[in-house]
Amino acid sequence: MVELDSAGARSTMTRATDIEQQASEWIIRSEGGDFTEIQRAEMQRWLKEPRNRTTFLRLNEAWRRASRMRDARPLEGNVDPDLLKNTDLSWRLPNDTNKSGWPLRVAAAAALCLIIYLAGLTAWLASSPPDWIKYATSIGGFANIALADGSAIQLNTDSELRARLTAHSREIQLVRGEALFKVAGDRHRPFTIEAANVAVRVKQPGETTAALVVRVRAPSAIDVSVTRGSVVLEPVERLFDIAFRRSAVETSTIVEGDLATVRPEGVHLMRVGLEELNRKLSWTAGLLSFQGETLAEVTDEFNRYNRKHLIVTDPAIAGRRIGGAFQATDPDSFVSALRKGFGVRAYEQPLENSGVGVIRLTSAR
Repeated sequence: MVELDSAGARSTMTRATDIEQQASEWIIRSEGGDFTEIQRAEMQRWLKEPRNRTTFLRLNEAWRRASRMRDARPLEGNVDPDLLKNTDLSWRLPNDTNKSGWPLRVAAAAALCLIIYLAGLTAWLASSPPDWIKYATSIGGFANIALADGSAIQLNTDSELRARLTAHSREIQLVRGEALFKVAGDRHRPFTIEAANVAVRVKQPGETTAALVVRVRAPSAIDVSVTRGSVVLEPVERLFDIAFRRSAVETSTIVEGDLATVRPEGVHLMRVGLEELNRKLSWTAGLLSFQGETLAEVTDEFNRYNRKHLIVTDPAIAGRRIGGAFQATDPDSFVSALRKGFGVRAYEQPLENSGVGVIRLTSAR
């Protein structure tokens, strides 16, 4: 907008954009090798105006610091919040070693646009936290996730999580399902997983890595197993402490080979061993491995991975112990094995208004 007088003529008031344009031209001129003493004297006279001098110092300092933008990492990395703060505003002429041959007007306009863009981008990066990134799998689906810090996540069937990495922390929210976390060492940014009002904080005193599995079983129930390193369980909010009937300072530490079941009545730690925990991780290869689980427990696991559900209709076989490894998304092959080796009869029943049915299991006798 240009201010007009009553006759419609342009007033003598200089616009802020005009001053910025002129300041950027002086910056480009002064960096050129053909900057004469006459031009320098003319610039000094222009700088005697306080408004001109203030604008010149601001743009010149932003231009000088623009090269530091390469140190600003993306949203999921470290950002220097003081990139354009605490600026030394003592004026000095730029070096005259640059032999730029740009046309003056084009170079000045480009410089001004770049300065404004970099200043705005830097302020935005420093003041705005990165958004949460959502990852999800469908029933029977799996996903491998690589985070910017070098950590890796394997997301199991019908699962959802959100991830956010900042300059000071690495945060995960496991909304539902199950995930295997392989956490890269970073002594400056803690790695925390929130699930069902529980905060699982990975302990990394140095640059060591850690590995753990977190499974959400209910809104207030999770399982946590550790295959490398150690983690600390602690409440996310005070409500968690009331539900668990314990003080806010109480925590539980889980070490390598341990399994913790967190329930409303408390936390139960079990020494399971790495061999057993690794067996339970067979889902990362698309398999379900059982070693003495009941048929009811096995069918519940299969139902997590398939829309066609298995239903045990005969209580006499619900407690039968099952062993073996099966394809997680192939319930028909599992049912075939039950028929041959476990004395189980199965019949499929289609559901109305659905393309998916159920397989009912009963005793063959």
